[in-house]
Amino acid sequence: GGVEEPAPAACARLEGSDGETAIIWRMKSVNHRYLEVQLRLPDGFGDLEGLVRKRLQAIFSRGHLECFLTLRGCLKT
Repeated sequence: GGVEEPAPAACARLEGSDGETAIIWRMKSVNHRYLEVQLRLPDGFGDLEGLVRKRLQAIFSRGHLECFLTLRGCLKT
């Protein structure tokens, strides 16, 4: 049999701060036939899941996306 090549992948990181809390979004995407989104949100931020999924669905039509939200500082739960 032939050797299967790995799917192309991409990573992104976005950081921001309000002076007290650092907010870090990390995203990894791999080519995939359908859109599949996995979210990792801090405890207490589950209400963001629907909004984040809608935004990602408006931008992407396919791919396996892993999104991570990390908080450091006062808002950290």
